[in-house]
Amino acid sequence: ALEKDSSTVETGKRDDYVAELESLIACDRRTLSREEKSRIQKLKNRRSAQKSRDERKVYITHLEGRVRSLEDENSRLRSVIDSCVRCCSVVSNESTDSPPSASIEAIEAMKVEGD
Repeated sequence: ALEKDSSTVETGKRDDYVAELESLIACDRRTLSREEKSRIQKLKNRRSAQKSRDERKVYITHLEGRVRSLEDENSRLRSVIDSCVRCCSVVSNESTDSPPSASIEAIEAMKVEGD
């Protein structure tokens, strides 16, 4: 039923060729020649490979977005940690003679600087 090999089919005629193969896929496989069955299998493999490539592309795009999101969150959390470390060092460096309100004021000052 099929006369041409898929590698020799012109681009403009490829859709017709694929449509013909698809019609063969739908028919009774017992009536197909070995060559037709082989071409059908190649078409199925080509479709499956393209589907896998498309799915992988979507998955990688998703992962790249997730990486950007996690990098942003990591940067933000590092800033919070740095602010906390600075606050702790200010509090620990203050003398024990100063009243507790001085420590609170120092912490509040650090919060304003961090924002």
